[in-house]
Amino acid sequence: MRRYSFLSTIWGIIVSLLSMAAFLPAPAMNAQSVTGSIYGTVTDSSGAAIPKASVSITNVDTNQTITTTSGGSGEFVFPSIDPGTYKATASMTGFATITQTDLRVSANQNVNSSFTMKAGATTDTVTVDADAALVDTRESQIAETVDQKRIVDLPLANRNAYDLVTLVPGITNYNASAQIGDNGGTQFSTNGTRPNFNSFYLDGAYNTSFFRGGGNIVPAPDALAQFRIITSNFDSEFGRYPGAVVNTITRSGNNAFHGVAYDYLRNRIFNARNYFTQPGNSPQYIYNVFGGGVGGPIVRDKLFFFASYQGTRIREQTTINPTDIIVPSDLERMGDFSASIKKPTALPGAQCGTTAAPKICSNKLDPVAQNVLKYVPHYDPALTDKAGYHPDTQQLPSPTTADQGVGRLDYQLNQAHRLSFTYFNSQGAGFNRKVSSNNLLTYSGLSTYAGQSNYVLRDNWIISPNMVNSFTLFYTLNKTNAAPLYQTAHFSDLGMQIGNGGPIITQPQMIVTGYFTGGGSGINNQTQLTSGIEDTFNWTHGRHQVKFGGSMIFNKYQETGSFLSSAKLTFNGNASVGGQTKNGLADFLLGRAQSFQQNNGVLHRFHAWDPSLFLQDNWRITRRLTANLGVRWEVYYPFSGQKNLGTFIEGVQSTRFPTAPVGLLTEGDPGVPEGVLHVSYKKFAPRIGFAWDIFGDGKSSLRGAYGLFYSFSQETFIGNLEQQPFQLAVVLNSTTNLVNPYAGQAAFPSGSPFPYVVDPANPTFVNGATISGLKPYSSTVPYLQQFNLTLEQQYGTNWSTRISYVGNVGRHFYLSRDQNSPVYGPGATLANAASRRPLSSQGYVSGVGLLDPSSNSSYSSLQLVATRRLQHNFSVQAFYVWSKAMDTISVDPGNATSYTLSDEYNPGRDRGLSNLDMPHRFVASFIYQLPAVNRWGLFGKEVLSGWQLNGIETLATGNPFNITSNVDTNLDTVANTDRPDLIGNPYLDGGRSKRDKIDQYFNTAAYVVPTGGRLYGNSPRNPLIGPGTVNTDISAFKRFVVHEQANLLFRAEFFNLFNNTNLNNPNGVLGNGNFGRITGAADPRQMQLALKFEF
Repeated sequence: MRRYSFLSTIWGIIVSLLSMAAFLPAPAMNAQSVTGSIYGTVTDSSGAAIPKASVSITNVDTNQTITTTSGGSGEFVFPSIDPGTYKATASMTGFATITQTDLRVSANQNVNSSFTMKAGATTDTVTVDADAALVDTRESQIAETVDQKRIVDLPLANRNAYDLVTLVPGITNYNASAQIGDNGGTQFSTNGTRPNFNSFYLDGAYNTSFFRGGGNIVPAPDALAQFRIITSNFDSEFGRYPGAVVNTITRSGNNAFHGVAYDYLRNRIFNARNYFTQPGNSPQYIYNVFGGGVGGPIVRDKLFFFASYQGTRIREQTTINPTDIIVPSDLERMGDFSASIKKPTALPGAQCGTTAAPKICSNKLDPVAQNVLKYVPHYDPALTDKAGYHPDTQQLPSPTTADQGVGRLDYQLNQAHRLSFTYFNSQGAGFNRKVSSNNLLTYSGLSTYAGQSNYVLRDNWIISPNMVNSFTLFYTLNKTNAAPLYQTAHFSDLGMQIGNGGPIITQPQMIVTGYFTGGGSGINNQTQLTSGIEDTFNWTHGRHQVKFGGSMIFNKYQETGSFLSSAKLTFNGNASVGGQTKNGLADFLLGRAQSFQQNNGVLHRFHAWDPSLFLQDNWRITRRLTANLGVRWEVYYPFSGQKNLGTFIEGVQSTRFPTAPVGLLTEGDPGVPEGVLHVSYKKFAPRIGFAWDIFGDGKSSLRGAYGLFYSFSQETFIGNLEQQPFQLAVVLNSTTNLVNPYAGQAAFPSGSPFPYVVDPANPTFVNGATISGLKPYSSTVPYLQQFNLTLEQQYGTNWSTRISYVGNVGRHFYLSRDQNSPVYGPGATLANAASRRPLSSQGYVSGVGLLDPSSNSSYSSLQLVATRRLQHNFSVQAFYVWSKAMDTISVDPGNATSYTLSDEYNPGRDRGLSNLDMPHRFVASFIYQLPAVNRWGLFGKEVLSGWQLNGIETLATGNPFNITSNVDTNLDTVANTDRPDLIGNPYLDGGRSKRDKIDQYFNTAAYVVPTGGRLYGNSPRNPLIGPGTVNTDISAFKRFVVHEQANLLFRAEFFNLFNNTNLNNPNGVLGNGNFGRITGAADPRQMQLALKFEF
């Protein structure tokens, strides 16, 4: 009865906390622990358990001490302690007291500190180095810790600590945050999952961008104590995303003052030239990072502080290399293709030459296209190759300025309560000249600003030796703003006689496939607010270590942007007006866009709540076997707030807007709830695992786990869910001219519908507009089933190995599908595509977008890890992963690089190797403090001594890439998604020279456009693997002793030390002038110098 009452009280506390959240201003709770644990057993020299022994641990930096007693089997655990270095002491009447030193605890890590006591007086004390086990015998999750020494000593090209996640097996396709003006954040694939499926935390507080699912900006490396990455089967305390959990801990003060000051510098004179940069055109590049930090006691043993600042100044030039762009020749600018490398197959209705020497009649040249050509650089005859005509290198300044600061306070209120407060702020501004692949630097670009603020308050309450409660409150604010660099090339400047879709005016985006791209997706000013409150209760009861808690996250999102209000035009040679030219430049000169898109911009004001509860029991069944049992409950509310989201149900008439087209429904219509998606309250995610100490010595373990992991989906709000009458989105297939693209469009007899006025009280609807939506009555939440089996072995005191099978299976992830895609039939042409749409009889002559939870995935891998912890001034970690990842699509449909299905009615046709697949990957890192030279006098002592060498070596195969055709063989009006036929061996001799591989990476003759009326080629998705990576990063520094407690370091860092040319994937579009060619490469060798002062 007593136990029932106690548990009821605890669950009452959790429910009360959740209820309290409703009365806080924009609150949230998020049960994410930053603490670790120390556990073990107390035995005598014969191995017999010693119950009721007194065991204490002391944080050596803050002098905080916690005491408990061993249980009936000699076991003890300190379940929730801050990361840091501890000493542990065990005492018992009749036995000598024993103390272990140098116990290092990381976030979410279990450290084994068992005692073997010898008979003697209690006053006798034996002190030993801890040599904590390198093998986890307590939990089944797979995790790695990157400690402070590796963070500050290993080479970091951009001073971003998240770069070191690449040292963890299972992590691939890393894409760092730009640190300023970047709403996507740091992203990477974990065990084959999508790059936006990871969760990031700062001192236990959620620090993830929900707009794209990446990690927010992280404090400078010298402001961090460590971060821990859990990559597989994390326990029920964590959720929301099924990828990795990255838990970052800032440095804290202690009883000794300590600090650092530094200045890093990179300059192009130190760097090699990119393989694709023309000699003499190396862009300006000055990279300077400077800052410092200090920490120490305010009140000894009670109140501590740490504060840091870092500034970044980058003076560089955005560069468009000649191979990045193909431009028209002087003759082509006048419509003359008679001498062209790439000729149109025909010029229907505009031919003034012969088929062999095609030329556009001068009176057919579109005046808008001629005005756009003023921003297109002229070609350099010396740079002409078989792909086409190239200009000289384009370069323009793109300065970046960023500043950030961290402040942290830790307060030991009393023996029971320890409070901590963290504040982090980051501000940055710069230029984005390549927005949306723009390669006309004088045509378009953005000036960007980004700001981030994090506030974290934590209370760790030791109720008793076996009960600890952790409470966290946090608030995170992100802002990004953008403004156009140029006030030119607007509609009126170019001669386009149409209205702008929104209040923000930018340049129309012009994509001339196989040639050049001008402009971007427009201006987007965004604000993201995430606030939270959480409570986690730890209870050690007999053989059970139980933790349970609840969370509530509140997300608020605001965006005002132009998006496509200034239009996006695509020219690919497939415009159906008058017949196809099969040449994007010819279509552009004629004003025949294959696709014209425009809308009235973006105005989002959304919010959502995310509650969760969890229960976790690590049950020590025997002294050698532990079961990890957990369950997590989560609710995924969709974003809502404006009642302007919509969906489509065929044949159903809206009652909210009776004049709406049949099938178009919005929030407020019967059966369409707020936020569109129906919410499920039945999402329980079980987690089960085991850890077996094979021989009972803590040095050999067999661990395994299975779990269900649901995924928060950005699709619920960043998909284009706003519908008429709130948003008008237009897609025209084939224009007759650019002066008035709406001319001759049957769906728009009155011409352009823009500017468009939103008036819900008196709504207007345009049948020719596209819609995108979600099916209601759906509570589908994507999920991943994860599993692993791991064998770990420690050798001696410093070496360990780990071999793991890690896999997962994903179900019901979202993809974007058009349920009104034209259906092929006898007599089908691009010109009659609108009439072939299934819903055309209901007035829908454009796409009806559907977010469809039908994408599945799978991943299997063998992961091998070898580790030597730092001992005798040397440490190393190396891993090798052999893996295979399969899926239908590899990105979320709201992502800017979203994948379009080759067959809208059969998504399974696109199942193949994932874009994220990387079959083989090897990474090794090391730290080596060279021994002192005790000879040759001052030269040996001052010059040859005090050196340290650190490095990271990476060897990896490439990622798969797709082969598509620029011919719309299935006549669905969507270009570059149709796959060709494979008629031969696509592989060429691997021993060819680098130049030969660049010119033709694979056998292009093996692919042809399907013939004989066949709609789909036999080539699978992602059939080929791109070039691999070989990279060596090295840092070397010399330490000069200034004072007993102060050092001056000179650092030299080399990234891609041997200047390997790591090539990008080749062009995979059959019919493109660069088909099979590689036009870019990763960074060449770069050198960075630094001075650093530590005390």
